[in-house]
Amino acid sequence: MLVAVTACFSSLRVRVDRDPGVPLPSGATWAFRGHSEPEGPEAEEALDNPIVHQRIERLIAQELEARGYHQVGDPSSATLLVHYHLGVKQRTETVRSERRTNAYAPVTTCEDRGRTCTTRLVWGPYGPPEVTYRQYTYKQGALVVDIVDQASGLVAWRAIGQRRLRPGNDSEESLHDTVARILRDLPGRR
Repeated sequence: MLVAVTACFSSLRVRVDRDPGVPLPSGATWAFRGHSEPEGPEAEEALDNPIVHQRIERLIAQELEARGYHQVGDPSSATLLVHYHLGVKQRTETVRSERRTNAYAPVTTCEDRGRTCTTRLVWGPYGPPEVTYRQYTYKQGALVVDIVDQASGLVAWRAIGQRRLRPGNDSEESLHDTVARILRDLPGRR
């Protein structure tokens, strides 16, 4: 379920932002700064699941290592600090659907004793199409990963991944795909 937060919707949408004025040296050392705990009515008990946080941290560490960054245990000795946030929001969407009802029928009218005839389309015997609107509610999850330059305290790189939550989004495979996609554009070797 939390993975749904990270993998959130049917297709993962990722937005990346990089501040070129903040150093992000290739091969730098890094450490986790922690993660933000959600608050208020939007918080889900899945977000409090320590197993999910352990999975996310392990997957982030694997992706950073694959790009040439090196994890250290002591955050005070790291060049970069990695911070992530999870969130779930309830969304409502309206869907319009149209059902055709033998919609158009040709009607010919003639004037001047049949010399001038025109044909036009009018609604058929059952009238115009039937249009209905339906609202549905779903949960949308987000995973935000910040990489902060420890010396300046400024964010050098941020990625936000959002997805509609579905059953099974918290599987190991789904989380792996989510984290890999979110960190795909992080500078470094691959």
